[in-house]
Amino acid sequence: MPKVLGATTDYPDQYTPEILEGIPRQKQLPGVDIWTCYEVSWCDPTGKPHVAIAQMHVPTSSPNIVESKSLKLYLNSFNAERLTKEDLITRWKQDLANCIGHEVELVLYTPEEWHALACKNSPGHCIDSVNPNAESSWVVEGTNISETLVSHLFRSLCPVTSQPDWATIEVSYTGKPLSHPRLLAELIEKRNTQGFHESCIETLFEQIQSEAKCEALSVTGYFTRRGGIDITPIRSTVDVLPGWVRQYRQ
Repeated sequence: MPKVLGATTDYPDQYTPEILEGIPRQKQLPGVDIWTCYEVSWCDPTGKPHVAIAQMHVPTSSPNIVESKSLKLYLNSFNAERLTKEDLITRWKQDLANCIGHEVELVLYTPEEWHALACKNSPGHCIDSVNPNAESSWVVEGTNISETLVSHLFRSLCPVTSQPDWATIEVSYTGKPLSHPRLLAELIEKRNTQGFHESCIETLFEQIQSEAKCEALSVTGYFTRRGGIDITPIRSTVDVLPGWVRQYRQ
């Protein structure tokens, strides 16, 4: 059980790396977890504050994930810390590696740099207008196709606080055509499922692959931010992962 999640905690006013908390991964499916942190601030050696948006790429080969509230508290512990941007990155990467047991990729963007990054809805086909049907087969008759399906209706619940987490789900595959009504029904049925972001996407990935036997499959969850952090877990059978595109909801 995470120590700080769901508990009343004070925000640290100085650098506190020990507040980071790792949670053992349930599974190590191929993919990556992309964390975007919007509330990053520190002071340079003169005392002048700076802000940035940070993006971390956490490999699914790491034995642990980092608990998101502990990361939020950790980041706030830098608010009055005097150090260079390079020193901030070095500390952050080392502290995260100690927490999750694996190195992470980390990039800090200025607000202007972040604004210039692509931000758009998925180019896939949105299935939210179809009538969900949990009784239909997972696949329909037809030759193999490649398509990307999108739904904005996904919701899950935090397994500790039961607070809702919202996400746009993107399913890209090659194989027998997936039933759009069946896929939407499955997404809707998971609205009261308790699980961390990563495990929710892993469950959906394994379910689709087990039922549809896709030649290639990638499942991405573009979760909306909570506490100034959003997480985008990607699970994929392909070596080259789909390109990350920031969603409007994020």
